[in-house]
Amino acid sequence: RVREAVVSTQSTGDHINQIFSKLITIMGDVYRTSLQHWQPKPPTPSQAITIATRQTIKLHEALNALLQPHEIQLVFRGVFCLFRKYFEEQLTKHGLMNSGSDRDPKRHGIVGAELSHFIDSVSYLECVGDSDDIFHDIGTR
Repeated sequence: RVREAVVSTQSTGDHINQIFSKLITIMGDVYRTSLQHWQPKPPTPSQAITIATRQTIKLHEALNALLQPHEIQLVFRGVFCLFRKYFEEQLTKHGLMNSGSDRDPKRHGIVGAELSHFIDSVSYLECVGDSDDIFHDIGTR
């Protein structure tokens, strides 16, 4: 009976991790789709960033009622990493990765405003954890 309980607990844990992975993948799809046509031009926040922000907040609202704080933090760590990935893909596409802001200060200012909008909008969400380590050097790697 102990062995059955251990196997059942492991199976449940595996299932929960699969659900978390699926949620992260779904948000990655949302980010990829919403950022696909993003361009570093006014107005800010752009429609793409507004959509990404809104969907992130909706996910949080849904999970906040269902999960423990440490579980929410785990999911959002993965979600924020995917936002970074897809945003950096757009920076690369527009020639803004690893380039100094002195090259095109207006476009870099827009990038900063877009990121600030997203980060400021999600930073107040309860239990998402500290995302500074994920976003602090975006666009410089």
